[in-house]
Amino acid sequence: MINAQIKACFSSQQPDQRLLKATKTLLSVLLALSLNPMASQSEEIGVTDKTIRIGATLPLEGDFKGYGLAQKRGVEAALAGQTVQKRTIEYITANDFYTPENTTVAVKELINKGIFAMV
Repeated sequence: MINAQIKACFSSQQPDQRLLKATKTLLSVLLALSLNPMASQSEEIGVTDKTIRIGATLPLEGDFKGYGLAQKRGVEAALAGQTVQKRTIEYITANDFYTPENTTVAVKELINKGIFAMV
């Protein structure tokens, strides 16, 4: 049911509109996290006094690399020059080749790099 709603939402939009919508959603989540006073007071993995490290697994090579590269460029463009509570946002990606086996490895890689959240 949810997948059908997501497909319906995105199928009626042009690729640029979809990317813009996804970017706005990402920034809304980051803003909500930044407004949480408990999150700003505690030590969190992936959060320093200067940066917030977020990550994503994307197909950066292979048959679906166009989707992954477009998403990576869109998120990087959206985050360029943005700050959350005076912290820059560091966006780290890991290539999953759009396969479950590689996604598991890529997620572990991101966790080992100390990310705060996955998008």
